[in-house]
Amino acid sequence: MDELPRQALLAELDAISLTEPHADQRLRRLKVLLPKVRQLGDEALLARLFIEQGKNHALLFEFAEAQTLLNEGIRLATRLELSGLLLEGRLAQGGIHYGNGDFFRALEVWLKTLEEASKFSQMNLCAQAYVGIGKVYYAFDDFSSAVRAHAMAQEIANGLGDLRLSCEIAINLAADYYRLHDTASSMASIIQAQQIMAQGKLDLPEWDGEISSYIGLIHFEQGDYERAEAHLLSALAILRACGSVWGQVHVQLALGRTYLKLGDPRRASDYLKEVVAQQSLGVVGGMQVQTEELLAGLLVEQGDYQGALHHYKRLQQLQSEQFRSHGTTLRLSKHMLGRLADLEFRLQLERYRLQLASE
Repeated sequence: MDELPRQALLAELDAISLTEPHADQRLRRLKVLLPKVRQLGDEALLARLFIEQGKNHALLFEFAEAQTLLNEGIRLATRLELSGLLLEGRLAQGGIHYGNGDFFRALEVWLKTLEEASKFSQMNLCAQAYVGIGKVYYAFDDFSSAVRAHAMAQEIANGLGDLRLSCEIAINLAADYYRLHDTASSMASIIQAQQIMAQGKLDLPEWDGEISSYIGLIHFEQGDYERAEAHLLSALAILRACGSVWGQVHVQLALGRTYLKLGDPRRASDYLKEVVAQQSLGVVGGMQVQTEELLAGLLVEQGDYQGALHHYKRLQQLQSEQFRSHGTTLRLSKHMLGRLADLEFRLQLERYRLQLASE
């Protein structure tokens, strides 16, 4: 095997992964490399190429293509005993489960990856597994546990001097603290992420968009809805430009909430309808619950109690399906049960009013 072409292909693969900010562009460049790697006959390089392609398909919510490529890469990595590459592929598979809203399965994959990575002292992979575990806690509304998992990841990443990973973790911590209503800590994490990006000269527009979105959310939490609107609109423009579908959905949900607070239900409805349109494409994933709850709230404000009840029952169904698929009985919170009962009562009153009006 000619070592010079291999080194050239490896350097090109590294450059694509580290310097190309857009997943769709990374995929185009990786596909150009595929016939060259096949011709070289280097299976280790081919395994890495498959896994890199799979990861980028997953970022574009092309989960079927992602899974096929990851399976092929993992198969080769297993046969060649490339433990680090194998675990990297499994981490990406956990991300697919997470993206599909299958949080229990994602947690199982990421916990297993953490165990294996610790055995092989693959600390970077340990940190990435902790990031995933923190995301699952976040999805389950256990934000204190999410902070603990992400803080563990941050400690490892800082020790490794991995600026890219440290920046990703800082953004995740900003999200955790925001959901804990700790806006001071959330903003401190955002500032840390910005400083890391400047220090590492990281050209990552998607993360710029996420940072802008969380600044907007912090202003929302503080009741400054005009400034929240400005930052969220800026975030949406960035995320649209770099093709981050998930990021756009996240910001559209936030804009829906913001315009409800600003007393503009029409614009709120426009953004929430965009989110609903993404559901058919399978990109909403775990955000379906938030979408259904916001749509219900919007319809309550508009006096459409029947429509609101439909969305709250859909919300209950989504949560029940998630837990039932793992043999767990969902216990709705008293708050949720109370809101369902209140909506059903309002619907009964509305039906009675309409009946009297028709007599």
